[in-house]
Amino acid sequence: MTDGSIKTIGRYEIEREIGRGGMAVAGRPAKPSGTTTTGEIRTELRSGPGTDSSIRFGRTDLQKVRAGVAGAEPAGGERSAGKAPDAAAAGASAIPPERKKRWGYAIFAALAIFAAAIGIRMAATQRAGTAVGTAEAAKTIEAGLGEPQTVLAGLRAASTETAEARNPYVNLKTGDRITFGSYEQDNKLSNGPEPIEWRVLEVSDGSALAVSEYALDARAYNEDYESVTWAECTLREWLNGEFYDTAFNEEEKGRIALTEVENADNPEYGTEGGEDTEDRIFLLSLGEAERYFEDDEDRRAFPTEYAIARNVWVREKTGTVWWWLRSPGYNGFGAAGVASGGSLDFRGFNVGYYGYAVRPALRLKMTP
Repeated sequence: MTDGSIKTIGRYEIEREIGRGGMAVAGRPAKPSGTTTTGEIRTELRSGPGTDSSIRFGRTDLQKVRAGVAGAEPAGGERSAGKAPDAAAAGASAIPPERKKRWGYAIFAALAIFAAAIGIRMAATQRAGTAVGTAEAAKTIEAGLGEPQTVLAGLRAASTETAEARNPYVNLKTGDRITFGSYEQDNKLSNGPEPIEWRVLEVSDGSALAVSEYALDARAYNEDYESVTWAECTLREWLNGEFYDTAFNEEEKGRIALTEVENADNPEYGTEGGEDTEDRIFLLSLGEAERYFEDDEDRRAFPTEYAIARNVWVREKTGTVWWWLRSPGYNGFGAAGVASGGSLDFRGFNVGYYGYAVRPALRLKMTP
């Protein structure tokens, strides 16, 4: 054979090798006399070449090879070297990537429609205008099927509309002007109270601090002239009692947070601010009035017609008023405030004076 390892097997001479596999070598045989080749000899190596125990020979079981046709393949496609391919592996075909992608889009779209349907149903129980907005968002989702980015954008819009349906104040920002609650303002009692306009001063911890845009009423800080703190004054009692019950319905009351109010001492005179309180409606402090307004002009307040009818003092030149803060004045008989020109009045004024205006403050819950 070609490598010279086996020249004869029994009475056969091996002309040349015609195939080789992992466990066998096939050769083209000839009779010793040089007569025509009679078939194919296969040697099976079991131990190692060159030993009697390692060689087995015989005619192929498939067919005889015609004389002179070197290297012919046996019938049935069996090869002397190599291994037939696995039929199952050859026949199996992978799912095309494009089909997998389409299936993924279809599943995603179905989930998006299901989520949008839930949102639409919830929104339908709320205000009609918001429900319409949610339905429009659902149309966006339906129109955008097949484009994941469009579906996600529509789903986010539907989610936002649903949250706003549950709480229209969920997306408040500092500086926003909103209406919330109602109180008599035009002094025309026959047409009922008017919506209260609020200015959002700060947003944090899931709530928004807001103060009324206008001076709503004229009240004394305390009905009697005596040394008093915010925790003890009658104005706090009125705000969290009569005003709270008059200005807000039950649903609105549920949106007002119970606020831990810090009552700091007067920063210039050191007058004690008294105990901290928990209030739903309160007044701003000296520190808050300084922090949340840009300047004196921004702090100026204009009264409602109802407040004027209640004898609030109005500066004729500007039409603005003085308004109370909850901080103490130079002593316990006075309370701090904001002057008609917008400056902070640290010294304060007589707690029993009825000519100062009231600008209520509160914290609105922003959670859905």
